Amino acid sequence: MMKHNTKNFKKPVADSLPTYSRREFLARTATACTGLFAAHSGWLTGCAATTSSHPRIYLTAEKIGTLRSLAEVRAAAQSGFAQKMWQRILEKVDADRTAEALTPASMFAGRNANAAKHANPDYTVCHEAGQRILRAALATLLTGETETKHIALRQMQALFDPQRWPRWLDDAHERFGHPADLRTGMLSLDVALAYDWLYPSLSQAERDFVLEGLDRCGIQPYLTSVRQNPWWLHDLNNWLTVIVGGLGMAGMALGDDHPDARKLIEISLEKMAEYMRTYGPHGEFNESVAYAAATRLPAAFYLAHLYWSAGGENRLSEPPFPQTCEWVMHNTLPPGRVVAYGDAKTEHPVEVKYFPAVASATRNAILQWFYLTYARESADPLEFLWLDTTLQPQSPQGRLPLGRAYRAHGATITSRTSWEALSTACVGYGKAGRGENREHNDIGQLCIDGYGERLIVDLGAPSGYPEDFFEDEARWKYYNAGVVGHNVLMFGGREMRVTSQQRSAKSEIDFADFSGKIVLAEFDDAVGSLWRIDLSKAYDGVLSAQRTVVHLFPGVVAVLDEATLEKPEPISLRWHTATRSAP
Repeated sequence: MMKHNTKNFKKPVADSLPTYSRREFLARTATACTGLFAAHSGWLTGCAATTSSHPRIYLTAEKIGTLRSLAEVRAAAQSGFAQKMWQRILEKVDADRTAEALTPASMFAGRNANAAKHANPDYTVCHEAGQRILRAALATLLTGETETKHIALRQMQALFDPQRWPRWLDDAHERFGHPADLRTGMLSLDVALAYDWLYPSLSQAERDFVLEGLDRCGIQPYLTSVRQNPWWLHDLNNWLTVIVGGLGMAGMALGDDHPDARKLIEISLEKMAEYMRTYGPHGEFNESVAYAAATRLPAAFYLAHLYWSAGGENRLSEPPFPQTCEWVMHNTLPPGRVVAYGDAKTEHPVEVKYFPAVASATRNAILQWFYLTYARESADPLEFLWLDTTLQPQSPQGRLPLGRAYRAHGATITSRTSWEALSTACVGYGKAGRGENREHNDIGQLCIDGYGERLIVDLGAPSGYPEDFFEDEARWKYYNAGVVGHNVLMFGGREMRVTSQQRSAKSEIDFADFSGKIVLAEFDDAVGSLWRIDLSKAYDGVLSAQRTVVHLFPGVVAVLDEATLEKPEPISLRWHTATRSAP
């Protein structure tokens, strides 16, 4: 285990700060925010929640069923990929020993200078503060070195100080009028997890210090927001999973140590169950593939619940989690880019942080292979804990089909000549549907890659957003978002039919009325693939429009477009090639 230099390390003054006794703390908070949601007896009273021991989330003090124990995690850190992650965590902990606590005004590599100038608690600084706390907490737990706990306490001291960190709220979200937002969810979760992991090494005064600060800065602003019935309690997107899911996991980590913990868990279980219904029947995500990285939050939530319930219902082994992971796999291109539909970066690497959690819960060796193949260098304590090194990886070659059509949401289709990770002869990929968020007018899109290179391309997101990019109708005048910027037909110079959507009203929109659909999809791993898309509903002035694609292995792709219009008018089609080319 790494030796640490503590020569220049200064302890925080957390022990000397005014703190509440446990009796005073419980009395102060016991009456807050009662009666918000009815208890779900099937979830709560039916679970043997591990509220009497720490640590309890993502690892257990003693062995409980199939859950990973502290001893098993220590053993995993001694070899292989987990050892490399653990070494990076310890290196960062060593650097954190003498570093000043982060504040919204801190500037560091990767931080937006304007955000630091205006002391805005944006994603970057909140994420880094949370990571610093979690790294120190995990290092304390696994190494037994209690000096490292002061790194976490020093950062918490800054977070709880209203002079240095006035609130856990992004300046950009003030307009919503609620005291809690994404940053509240992020920081509450990280502080609560650290409390769970640090618990054995904390004095009672230190425990009360963490509980009081978390309650004042995170839990009570959240419960106040819930009473206000915020839009993010109903819009089924990443705001719900980060805020509601984050506070729910915080409740699981705190257990009986906080009087509102059960309430936080009740709210989260109800709302997260609603969110999971947004996935398609085969795991399809309702936004572009790049934004499917948001699945990390539900995966983290249900894995935390598995540990909190002492190995109760294994929700990660049920739909949509394994299916969503396969959907991501089919929509990942060698050498590790996701398909760039909608508002996504064209070279966006696939997000695999949550894959080991699902792989472990399902004992799925193919998902383990995908994670180990595309995982990037990381010092994320959660990713480290989620990786079960006892599960041996297995290639999908010969085990997963080379082509697949998914009919829900964006309705993506892919066809590849092999499951080689870095390069394969050809991948043809397209989509028939319209996403529900961050979408482009790309219904019917077709792209082609060859040997790990983009050939027929999607332009993806702009390098920067114009001021009106997200306003109704304005988006389509920009080349990368409109019909002309995609490899699809345009009729009469018009954009596709679109619908505007307001917050908390998404369920009232039937996206099928503005979208295409897959009418035929056939795949033969020995020959190739064939699919046909009906695009008629995507256009005005069109009686019928269809696109048929044939991919003959290894690298022949043929496209047939057929359309019948209500009246004669111009038809145009632009193919976007990776470099300048001549027909």
